[in-house]
Amino acid sequence: MTETEIVLNRADSAVIARDYYLAARLYKSLLTKQPGDEVLLARLGNLYVKSGKDDDAMPYFQKIIDSNPENIDALVAMGGIFRRTKEYEKSIEVLEKAIAAGAHDPQINYNIGFTYKFMGQYDKAIEYFRSVVDENPNDVLAYNHIGTILAMSKNHEEAINAYKKGLNIDPNHPVLHLNMAKSFEALNQNENAAASYKAALRSKPGWTEAIECYTKLLLSTRHRKTAERLVSQTLGLNPRNAELYILLGNCLAAQSDFKGALDSYQKALSVSPDSKNAISGMAVMSEKLGRNADSLEFAQKLEQLEPENLDYLKQYADILLSSNHFDAALKRINNVLHREPKSLPALNLLGQYYLCTENDSKADSVYRDIESINP
Repeated sequence: MTETEIVLNRADSAVIARDYYLAARLYKSLLTKQPGDEVLLARLGNLYVKSGKDDDAMPYFQKIIDSNPENIDALVAMGGIFRRTKEYEKSIEVLEKAIAAGAHDPQINYNIGFTYKFMGQYDKAIEYFRSVVDENPNDVLAYNHIGTILAMSKNHEEAINAYKKGLNIDPNHPVLHLNMAKSFEALNQNENAAASYKAALRSKPGWTEAIECYTKLLLSTRHRKTAERLVSQTLGLNPRNAELYILLGNCLAAQSDFKGALDSYQKALSVSPDSKNAISGMAVMSEKLGRNADSLEFAQKLEQLEPENLDYLKQYADILLSSNHFDAALKRINNVLHREPKSLPALNLLGQYYLCTENDSKADSVYRDIESINP
């Protein structure tokens, strides 16, 4: 084995071991001796892509294209980089060059469809994904993309048909079940949605996203105890998941168990101290329990963490009104209304402010504004 082969093997092994720094150093040492070697350039470019450094990867693929403009692998790699950096037109351009170079690979159409999806050009995206399934009718992910694009276009019935086609190939695909559940829910077919959420969780037990969506459905349909049991059972398997503690807190809050909800949000914070959802829950539950000082403290922390979040500003204003800090509340209400003049929750808070400060005529005026916006 030559010295070059030894170094190359070491570099490849370093990639497998995720020691990207060592791998990059070894590939670069070989490139100093063979600066135009397309295989080495591609390996180094792909290494940077794997490590999430698209900006570092691009020059190596560009160097390949400079010497070999029809290198299909490099063109496809560049198309992916341009998509991730949101340079969508460039992504389409280089991927079409790959097709013009003679590539007949459904994955190139897949990549173009994916880019058009990000661009919001849904008709073109679907066209390319359908060409993928024409070539390979067993491409489950292509059916999923067709379905999600149709769902984004509010065409949920056709989206469900696309998901079903994918599930005919892979009946246990969790993502297809989850996305189909969301479309059923959008159509107010709650029983079908529940069945699809259950199927997603059978295929992928403990999946936080599916549990969160299913829990919200259960709470909206007043199956609060069922929601609580679902989250509690999952927490038994994964007791260090902050999102699950937040969900449990939401379930308990919906049942007016404010103390239990507060404890659950506190557990979420012990796992993830900067969880804004947990802090928000703590603020609301503390207010419900009459712990106004604690409630104000949590609301203030939210404002510090995310001062531009209008929902947090409205929540803080509500808590300030309850604590008789009227001027501070008004400041935040006006901040929201400056950016969202027709925000009904903010206008309602403004009406409450005028009532609290005994200005009934202005309160009446605000409520008339609310009625004119939404009778």
